[in-house]
Amino acid sequence: MKTLLSWLLLAATAVPALAENHALLVGVSSYPTLGPQLQLQGPANDVRTMRALLKTRHFADDRVTVLADGVSDAGEPTRANIMAALAKLAQGAKPGDFIYLQFGGHGSQQPSAPTKLPPEPDGRDEIFLPRDIGKWHGEIGKLDNALADADLNAAIGAMRARGAFVWAVFDSCHSGTMTRGADIEGVRQRKVNAGDLGIPDAAFSAAVSRGGAGQEGGALGEVSAGAAGMGGFVAFYAAQTIETTPEMRLPAGAPDRVSRGLFSYVLAETLSTYQGITYRQLGQQVLQRYAALGMSAPTPLFEGSALDAPVFGATAQSGVRQWPLQVQRSVLSVEAGAMQQFGVGAVFALVPTAASPDSETIGYLAVSRQTALASTLAPLAYDGKPALALDAIKAGQYLRLVAPNVRLGLRVALPAAASPGNAAEANARRVLLALRAKPADGLDIEWVEAGTPADLQLHLADGKLWTLPPDGRWVKAGPERSFSIALVPDQQQLASTITGHFRQVAKFTNLLRIAGGSSLNGSGAPGLEVKTTLVKAGGGARLPFDMPGVPQLHDGDRVEFVFRNTGKAMLDLTALYLDSEYGISALYPSPGRLNRIEAGASDTLSIDINADTIGTERLLLIAVPAAPQATNLDLSFLAQPKLERSRGGASPVELLLREAAHTTRGAKAVVDKGAAADFRLWSWRVVK
Repeated sequence: MKTLLSWLLLAATAVPALAENHALLVGVSSYPTLGPQLQLQGPANDVRTMRALLKTRHFADDRVTVLADGVSDAGEPTRANIMAALAKLAQGAKPGDFIYLQFGGHGSQQPSAPTKLPPEPDGRDEIFLPRDIGKWHGEIGKLDNALADADLNAAIGAMRARGAFVWAVFDSCHSGTMTRGADIEGVRQRKVNAGDLGIPDAAFSAAVSRGGAGQEGGALGEVSAGAAGMGGFVAFYAAQTIETTPEMRLPAGAPDRVSRGLFSYVLAETLSTYQGITYRQLGQQVLQRYAALGMSAPTPLFEGSALDAPVFGATAQSGVRQWPLQVQRSVLSVEAGAMQQFGVGAVFALVPTAASPDSETIGYLAVSRQTALASTLAPLAYDGKPALALDAIKAGQYLRLVAPNVRLGLRVALPAAASPGNAAEANARRVLLALRAKPADGLDIEWVEAGTPADLQLHLADGKLWTLPPDGRWVKAGPERSFSIALVPDQQQLASTITGHFRQVAKFTNLLRIAGGSSLNGSGAPGLEVKTTLVKAGGGARLPFDMPGVPQLHDGDRVEFVFRNTGKAMLDLTALYLDSEYGISALYPSPGRLNRIEAGASDTLSIDINADTIGTERLLLIAVPAAPQATNLDLSFLAQPKLERSRGGASPVELLLREAAHTTRGAKAVVDKGAAADFRLWSWRVVK
């Protein structure tokens, strides 16, 4: 007869070990074997940010391994240390464990090993560069200490084979070229050319001949779905294998901005803002934030066997954005800031508890000062309520975001000094300085000096004024060449052309900024259901179009949208097509039709893709709940023509028409304060 103690011991051995969260954060900033121009600053800051975020997601300190130079109490990010940490994670993994992997630093490519099976079709292996990366050895055909895709794939596969779920994030790039048109403070690309590592072109040619013709090889961390019993897998990549990805000083304009990887920053920003979402939703939101930042390249990639699983295994939560208030010596603050996607002047409702309904709002507070992760607030008279007295405000009450106060201006960096003796460039600088001194009516521009982070980087070259994206990417020729304005001598004519250009860019950018600062897709207008289908050119295959990332579409493809209102309130829908040349076309409603979707009703929209514009293009769907008897809210008036990639001086008649097109309208649609607009954004690249 078993004793009570033996029964308890038997029961204890029968209970499976509790699932645990583990993480490995790798950040390589300093490379002793590489030149000074290839040193980075951002990876150490990326690691610090993610380590702090993981603490809020139930990752114990002793289960987060940090290998990063420049980070106190972290190990060295050498190849041996990284491989040992990966092996330890695999050995200790149990079914149900969650493992987060993050790699920040330089990436590159090396010729595929002769013994690799199956061979890479493009003859190239993607590699991550640890701190102790060595040089190329032609006699053995490899780089010393490179962390190759096969190494990472095998390590991740071993973790999954033990039943652990693995999420791997790679903020590096492995190929691609970029011309810099502006030397911007703190902007560097996380990519090392093969030549910098001493790899000759002939070595790649030999590897290609071994691999045969075909598409490019697999990415870092790429793992198949796997056999039954394997843990789930998701991978986020900062860029396609033909692109570079930058690091820059972020948040832009914040007094405490520091160098960070753009991808790592946006990922942490989105994770800090939204909880209880899936990896697919997270990827879509990252792309939406890239659009709001004016970054059409690089294009992050998201893949894996479990994209529809909740991030970090969390359960779904409401879309309410709220944080506990802190009060210390009459100073009101909150541990949230620019990274949570609200700005100075943002308005919060103060409620007693996290579960309190909006009807229990005590009063309102506004952000008076802000850093990346913290804000100071002050009482505000708002929505009929007077400003609160300090003794009515208690620590532990909750701040619920009401108005994020997204910045809607355009930050423009002046070009560097004109080339000596270049009269056209000197004349253009005089025009720009005059515009800075006396801004055009209705155009909110913050001018900053050359080399300062900005929404538009101006560059003078080849008889043109080039307008470049925030990272200074300059494409001189081809269908995706950078936008430029001819340097005509007439100052009034040049000023009008520049002003018109800025107006269109500002309208386009601010529309995406509003969408990027909105609530998570699908949480703003309850009941809106959208199904999408891709129909390949020539009546080809019909494919689901809900994949994350930025798919490539070709001339003749069709994207079909079915809108269904499953809620109880009517919805007013507007669909805007945002092309790669700052054009905005209203596709829904069509002329003469109403855009109201009754409860239980549905409607469709089909988009035929053509190659008139090439590059990243988007469909923005805006849905607003409609009150009974209210006038339709139709936002089609936001449409504008596309910009020419190379613009000459506009004629007087064209200038008159363009100015008339931007005249302020006397009437505007009014949205009920309680109605939450739902912004949904789909992105794709049109290629020939």
